[in-house]
Amino acid sequence: MGQSQDCLKLFSKEERLTDSNRFYCSHCKTHRDAIKKMQIWKVPPILLVHLKRFKYDGRWREKLQTLVDFPLDNLDLSQYVIGPKHTLKKYNLYAVSNHYGGLDGGHYTAYCKNPLKQRWFKFDDHEVSDVSASSVRSAAAYIFFYSRCNKCDTYSSLCKDDTFLSDYKQPSVMIIHLFQSEHCARGKHKCILNVSKCL
Repeated sequence: MGQSQDCLKLFSKEERLTDSNRFYCSHCKTHRDAIKKMQIWKVPPILLVHLKRFKYDGRWREKLQTLVDFPLDNLDLSQYVIGPKHTLKKYNLYAVSNHYGGLDGGHYTAYCKNPLKQRWFKFDDHEVSDVSASSVRSAAAYIFFYSRCNKCDTYSSLCKDDTFLSDYKQPSVMIIHLFQSEHCARGKHKCILNVSKCL
């Protein structure tokens, strides 16, 4: 069984770009060894976590069915966010998308939480059933839907806070850092490239 924190650590782990995967330096006009690191600058109100459910084994892809233990409440991303943290909140899970079968086909189901009744339901084609919170965790889970904890509920029609609602229109931002492991031929310092990507 894996932990969601382990997945997040792997996502933000430094990656060495070498050999055929070297980074092209626009200053040097050549490919160079580099280190790539992804970090989160700003988090969204609604967070989707998509697990990589396959791996390559030679020429073939194999489906991964590792059970990942993810929190239903209070997912904390503070150690992965490098931007302003004064508005950073924890996240609560409100839905899970599951896939059963192989890489070439299968069946989809979903678990969704009713925010008013605080109960979980399973959606399987036309069948809807009441389930316990513990049954939401399964090895078939591959997309988690989280909502940021706020002073008013995400789905509540009573929420009239303009600041809260306007925040939902803002994109999240991920920063990709590329640090060259060699000195740039046109300067004394290492080249650093920061790429902002809106998710």
